Amino acid sequence: MVRLLSEDDVRPVMAAADFAAPGIRQDLLDDPDCGPPLRVYLALTDGRLGAGLGAADRWFNRYYWFLRLAHAHRGKFGYDAGIEDQLSAVLAEAAPFDVDPSQLEGLEATARPAH
Repeated sequence: MVRLLSEDDVRPVMAAADFAAPGIRQDLLDDPDCGPPLRVYLALTDGRLGAGLGAADRWFNRYYWFLRLAHAHRGKFGYDAGIEDQLSAVLAEAAPFDVDPSQLEGLEATARPAH
């Protein structure tokens, strides 16, 4: 069973106004829609968040939060090849894990905005 971090677990990172990430566009970090999921994804990637997660759960959480970023970005700015390429790259990182396609479908459905 995949352990996704709750909104309460990630809220401090989502709300961090002083979040620094060298090489990441500051306008995206500061964007009210894209910034929160981007900050969580980056914090999971660099280890600022999710210290108690195993490798597979860390990947699932990273993929989930990048999906949320991709949906937010697409909804606000339209299609962006760079975001979509990065989403594919994160998905490719699942290779070492025994990922059930139904788990991915469920994760992708959960990450979609409720419109």
